[in-house]
Amino acid sequence: MLCEICGCEFDVTKMPESTECGECAGFVECDECGMWVEEYIDVNGKSLCEDCVDENYTKCEDCGEWVANEDAHETHGGSWVCDDCYANNYATCDRCGHVFAQDDAQSTPDGDTYCEACFDQHCDHCGHCGNVMWYDDSYEAPNGDYYCRHCYHNNCTTCDGCGGTIWLDDAVNTDDGIYCEGCAPENGNFLGSRFVPNDSYNRIGSRRRFGVEIETAVCNNYSTLEGEIPFDAKYDGSIGGKEFASMIFFSDAGLAAIDNLCAFAKRNRWRADRNCGLHVHLDVSDHPLESLKAITLAYYLTYDVWKALVESSRHSNHYCGPHRTDMMAIKGITNFLYYSENQNRYEWFNTAAYCRHRTFEIRMHEGTVDAEAICNWVRIHAIFMDWAAKHTFDEVKKVLFTMGRTEKFDFIARLAQEAGCSDLIEYYLNKSGITDSVFVACAV
Repeated sequence: MLCEICGCEFDVTKMPESTECGECAGFVECDECGMWVEEYIDVNGKSLCEDCVDENYTKCEDCGEWVANEDAHETHGGSWVCDDCYANNYATCDRCGHVFAQDDAQSTPDGDTYCEACFDQHCDHCGHCGNVMWYDDSYEAPNGDYYCRHCYHNNCTTCDGCGGTIWLDDAVNTDDGIYCEGCAPENGNFLGSRFVPNDSYNRIGSRRRFGVEIETAVCNNYSTLEGEIPFDAKYDGSIGGKEFASMIFFSDAGLAAIDNLCAFAKRNRWRADRNCGLHVHLDVSDHPLESLKAITLAYYLTYDVWKALVESSRHSNHYCGPHRTDMMAIKGITNFLYYSENQNRYEWFNTAAYCRHRTFEIRMHEGTVDAEAICNWVRIHAIFMDWAAKHTFDEVKKVLFTMGRTEKFDFIARLAQEAGCSDLIEYYLNKSGITDSVFVACAV
């Protein structure tokens, strides 16, 4: 047919019901089907009619660019995306083939990519080290957490009597096997006598309740103390002697009870070795959430000070490892009981003790049967914890966050001074090796 305007011949099938060619009519030719259309759609630089677009293209839901249907990928939500967006934003589950957002991808122990549903069905994170493990290769620990094979065998064992799972350091090793305390043959354990407090707090400098666990390598004649001291004698599979766990102490009478036990230890030549530790529990049962967070932060920020006050062998000891938390995690705590249930009890500052005893446990100190060392460790921590408990998370951060190690030592020393325990300053100056403290000249 000839155009009535320019006289050119045009294909009427491409311009139906028109007496003009496409150019004269002001239309645009579709780059794919050749139809002339009054309105076109720009698809990646090509002019296409609506029918071609509907048949052959779709818009990427992520970037908005047009993509040919054969190059589009369907996502988990039923939308379609281009190659680049699919590669950058999505993953395919190696188990079920489901396509899902890459941010939700989980890696298995074998390095495969799983969606959340398949991961939750077949995998978990070890309750001790946090590494990914297969459910079929996990083991339940005594606290109800599931451990990977490595962590389980490093920390747990099975009682040969009842078949229950027990912590290695609670296991009783005999010639006949390994037992929990309930199944063990007679092992020389005994329960302590009643503790009688007094009304004096001058020496301890704090009204906080506390307890100690004194581990020994040799404890000659200890059985003669049964019924005489406010300490339980307990078996601990990680040490050569007994662990002496105190009753709940408070007042100066608690320190006197430690003095008496250590005097007996000295007369009978007790000793502790590198396998032993001194653990101090401090009562926090009546503290609100904000105080618990403030105390936890205070210890997080002063780790370098406490580390300087103990033997270097304790710095890398498995039973008093470094904290695995940070300030943001502490600040975000909304339920301290739930938080403590998910902590590792073998950290130097053990908040996991809260869920069982409503205490915080200081595990960092080396084993000792020296009364001065034990009592001073109790006193300095009780005084420091008293200060932190009176403040909020933000207030503790404002005081300690920008301080260097010596400044923090001096701050703790002033707290001891204000509590009437100035003798602690010289004692810990000598242990720490800190030479630039403002208290050095006073000590000399």
